Amino acid sequence: MRGVNRRSVLQLAALALVVFGSSAPDRVEAQVADGVVAIIHARNPTQTISKSDLKKLFLGQTGFWHGVVPVRVFVRPDDSGSAKLFYRTVLDMTPQAFRKHWDKQQLSGRAVAPESVSSIEDIAKKVGGVPGGVGFALSSETWSLKATNVKIIPLK
Repeated sequence: MRGVNRRSVLQLAALALVVFGSSAPDRVEAQVADGVVAIIHARNPTQTISKSDLKKLFLGQTGFWHGVVPVRVFVRPDDSGSAKLFYRTVLDMTPQAFRKHWDKQQLSGRAVAPESVSSIEDIAKKVGGVPGGVGFALSSETWSLKATNVKIIPLK
């Protein structure tokens, strides 16, 4: 990238903000490196989320957003790239261990297991349709996402 300096990059980022509107910073920041991002309902006031907090949501250890809105978890198929990275880097467990955890939760009557959803578009529809919805994706999958009822949040 000969001839490109920091000022040019900042000017380009500012132009993207003008062109794409207020949702651009979340999406641009999420695209910096391909990793796991959280997808939450657009009305959820959460602006940042740690891996630890996301893990608690996905394991049912945190049942409500901000103590009020029930959490509804959506996952991707075990063989998807996003699920493989999510289980390894966020949950630190195998997909089988995750399912076993939720089987125990369901059998004890404490919770309902997460729903598996196949595509990024379907995750966005499901999460966008439930105020407490949360899902995950690879940041690279979210670049062309056209959903309006969700926010994409990089993990801290």
